[in-house]
Amino acid sequence: MMTFIIIKVVDLVIGLRVTPDEEVVGLDSSQHGESGYNLEA
Repeated sequence: MMTFIIIKVVDLVIGLRVTPDEEVVGLDSSQHGESGYNLEA
């Protein structure tokens, strides 16, 4: 029960979801500005 309360508070304060655009680009690129994996090698 405590975990649920903590998650709800965090969701209300800063949110737990990313924007659809960030999902398409990928969180490595949108959040950190770099790629986590080099898939083109």
